[in-house]
Amino acid sequence: MSLTVQALIAVDQITPAPKLNVPFLSAFRVTHGPPGLLARFFAFADTELRQRGLSLSFATFEEVAKTHKQNVENWGLLNPMFDPDIADIPTAGSFCVVVRDPSGEIVGTGAGKRFVAENRSFRDIIDRGDFFSIRPDRNPFNLMTRTNNPIADTLRGQLGYCGGIWVHPNHRGFRLPAMLGRLVNACIITLWNSNFVLGFVRNEFEGTDYHKRYGFKHDAPSFEMLLDGKVVDEAVLLWMTAEDAAVDIARFVDVVWPQIDAAVIARGRKQSA
Repeated sequence: MSLTVQALIAVDQITPAPKLNVPFLSAFRVTHGPPGLLARFFAFADTELRQRGLSLSFATFEEVAKTHKQNVENWGLLNPMFDPDIADIPTAGSFCVVVRDPSGEIVGTGAGKRFVAENRSFRDIIDRGDFFSIRPDRNPFNLMTRTNNPIADTLRGQLGYCGGIWVHPNHRGFRLPAMLGRLVNACIITLWNSNFVLGFVRNEFEGTDYHKRYGFKHDAPSFEMLLDGKVVDEAVLLWMTAEDAAVDIARFVDVVWPQIDAAVIARGRKQSA
């Protein structure tokens, strides 16, 4: 069966939230999306990390916020939507996948958030303050978001945002950011039955290898973050359909793990066509 947009918008078939701090492959079920492709991708990503002495699991955002505070000099700003001190983070509509070293310390993160845009667009979500979901009593500088991107008006249905990707300097250079980005995208597809996957990259990184490593098919300006009405940061919207994301994952698997049974990859691509 082809992976169609129509097959990706059922609201009543959301997979339960993944279990926290258990082995990654036992934390959830591959329910939506091309099962052969996603199952193999998850299994090989988990295996590769274990071969490096690292482990993969889902964690709480409190753990991630603590890790950020310990690594702020090489991390920068924690995405406000994933900061439990200031944002409302829905349990069933968000997740954070983490990489841990042998001591249990978090050395890599990637996070996802689900938006339901059945009767509104992604632009409405951004312009009305629902994107970061900051609690009013935790927003002293009146942090706001807005976009003038007409594409954002067309993004509706089940939307999944990919962000919060960070890798400790000691573990960079091992394609971990690219792998984590695709792990988040794959989880967005199979957990939430999303029909669009979204992200942002700051303007200064547009067109760079940093931008391209995440595999998004489309990009367009602009997203603005404001403090007390003044623009303090601008970014480019990244987006693709779930079908695009599945094809990108298949290509990534082809390059990184070429020993995988070619028939499995072919089946995954057929389902994503």
